[in-house]
Amino acid sequence: MFNNVNFLLLESKNKFIDMCQNSAFAEKLRTCPLYNYLDKAIFCVLIALLTSAGFLGTGALGAFALLFILLMFVRVLLNKGEKIEFSVLDSVVLIYFLLAFVSLMGSTLFAASFKGFLKMLLYIAFYFSFVQWLKGNKDKIKWILLSVAGVVAFEAVVAILQNMSGIQAISGWQDVSNINPEDVIARAYGTLKPYNPNLLAGYLVAGIVPVTYFLSMALLKKNVNLIALTGSALAICMLAIFYTGCRGAYIALFAFITVALYGIYYYVQNYKGGFSALKKRYKNLIFASCAAVFAFVFLNPAIYKRIFSIFAFRADSSISFRMNVYNSSFDMFLGNPLIGVGLGNQNFREIYGLYMMTGYDALSAYNIFLETACEMGIFGLLAFCAIFGLVFYGAFKYIKAEVARENKILVLLCALGLLLLASHGLIDTVFYRPQIHILFWIYVAVVNVFVFLKPEEK
Repeated sequence: MFNNVNFLLLESKNKFIDMCQNSAFAEKLRTCPLYNYLDKAIFCVLIALLTSAGFLGTGALGAFALLFILLMFVRVLLNKGEKIEFSVLDSVVLIYFLLAFVSLMGSTLFAASFKGFLKMLLYIAFYFSFVQWLKGNKDKIKWILLSVAGVVAFEAVVAILQNMSGIQAISGWQDVSNINPEDVIARAYGTLKPYNPNLLAGYLVAGIVPVTYFLSMALLKKNVNLIALTGSALAICMLAIFYTGCRGAYIALFAFITVALYGIYYYVQNYKGGFSALKKRYKNLIFASCAAVFAFVFLNPAIYKRIFSIFAFRADSSISFRMNVYNSSFDMFLGNPLIGVGLGNQNFREIYGLYMMTGYDALSAYNIFLETACEMGIFGLLAFCAIFGLVFYGAFKYIKAEVARENKILVLLCALGLLLLASHGLIDTVFYRPQIHILFWIYVAVVNVFVFLKPEEK
């Protein structure tokens, strides 16, 4: 079925692209001196998009993403021999987008839903543009990850300094009515806009991936200085996540630690002859790192009380509020099960008012999967979950392939990034902010290019 989709969608497009590339106008543009700088301009815009995530607002980030898309469109129409191809994963992403379009057309609030649809269109176009760029620029993926890792490290340091200074919350982010004032976390929010500790936490959760990648490369090369630098960056990032006070990020951090420990176990058992053959200093390092995390948590009452409040349910006002929103959002989904109510935050809020419990207004469903079900219905939710499922399946399949170990680590970490974002998204929806959502699509694109797309002929 996917082969037929590929044939129907791509055959005519590639003929049109080939016609444009061989036109006299394209030939004339290729002789223009500016054409030689097109690839450099695209790369610079991409780096600017990623590095400005910590300072610019949604509109500016969207402008950078749109510029990247437009430049890639020009490049495809000008570069001779450049073709578009679809993988199974691409087809699922396209189906997800088409279902969003169906949801838009069926929305009772078309104008509000159209705004949400335009945002999704931008993200999907960015994804396909990044896939096309990455196919010929795999060697530059390290610079992409380095740009993200740099901003993540900066934000982590800012978050720690904010917490140490006892920064005042600029919104009612935390229920402190039943908490000892000494046990209240000074919730850091960094420099990301709009200021929100949950947004910072989500960005740090996604940003663990590039930081961990460089730590893994340092370990492979046994570069002690680089191990110390990247290991410190990872520790700072984890510490900053604790200081955000974001419980969704705590769930994601637990998932990260669990997967990391299993990864260490798998690597030692399969490549180092088991733990009995491992040098004592490495054993001590592993156990000391785990002990340090547990000691930090349980020696900080504000941290461990915040963590265990996740399980308080109705006893915690914030969790209780979310549970009420979940009930109302699920009722909204049941009222619009096939195509949902339409896309976007504004559209959600308008429709949510018809289902909400009195006094429990909400900006979103506080769960990315429930939010998708409400906005796009059951089929949209299935397509959304299929993207995650294919990425996980592809990563699992890739570790068994005869490929470079560095590429295996990259693909596995990108799949881990999706797992962390899904974990965080269980009780929050900052996932849809451009600082985070763009990273999500980058990770999907990396897995797609390395696992699902056919290798380019040299």
